[in-house]
This record gives sequence, structure tokens and C-alpha cells, in this order.
Amino acid sequence: MFVSQSSKDVFDPQEKEDIIRAIQFAEIDSSCEFKVHVDRKCPEDSVERADELFYKLDVDKTKARNGILFYVNLECRKFIIRVDEGVEAKIPGDFWEEIYHIMVVHFRKDNYVKGLSYAIQHAGEKLKDYFPWYKDDENEVTDDISLE
Repeated sequence: MFVSQSSKDVFDPQEKEDIIRAIQFAEIDSSCEFKVHVDRKCPEDSVERADELFYKLDVDKTKARNGILFYVNLECRKFIIRVDEGVEAKIPGDFWEEIYHIMVVHFRKDNYVKGLSYAIQHAGEKLKDYFPWYKDDENEVTDDISLE
């Protein structure tokens, strides 16, 4: 659950750990790199903001171009899944519908941590067919939660 938007931390320590663990499990299933960013203030354009963060957080710097940003905005109550060109080129057009649905169902109930965690894990499971984990896979994007 999100705590007060005016507080310094959006998630309590256990919630942060749950999301980070979901990222780590997703990256075991798939060689894709996952990043979560949470904004507290509503930008003029959420899509533009997600694009800006995608590059600022170096999600675009993976060798296989398989970075994925889960962008969540508290004030606007919006989320965007921004993927790199390698992911976009390999997955079918309707790939993210199920992932979005998981997030919407949980977010509507204010279960943001579960929504993010389940969506990320499910994405990792589905992406392994397109981006299987390989022996020398490196963690190219930090698993911590970015917050502004």
C-alpha cells in the first residue's frame, strides 16, 4: 500500500523488498532487465516522462536492448510499461494486455505493491520464451526502486 504522498518514502521497507524480490524473480525467468520508478507528482505528459526516465535510469543500456521500465505515477494514478526496442521487436502486439490487466485490477483496490509485484513476475514468466535466461547473464539495470 502506498503511504502518504507527502512522506519521504512511498513504500515501507517490506513493500520495497516485495517489489525488489519480484524484479529478481522475473530476471531469473528471463534475461530482460526490469526497473520500477514511482513519481509522486503528476507531469504534464506521463508518456514523455516515462520516456525521459527510461533513458535517465539507463534502462536503454542493455546489450540485448531488453530493458523494461514500470513507471507509476501516484498523483495521476497512471502507469506505463516502457520497453526497449529489442523487446518491442520480438513480442506480439497484445503481449502486455494481460500484464496491464493484473496491474489495473490491483491498483483499483489500492494494492499497488501486489499489482506491481504480480505484473513484473508474470512478465518475466511470459518473456522467458522470447528472452531466455542464459548462463552468463549480468544484472545490467539496478533492481532498486527509483523515486522522485
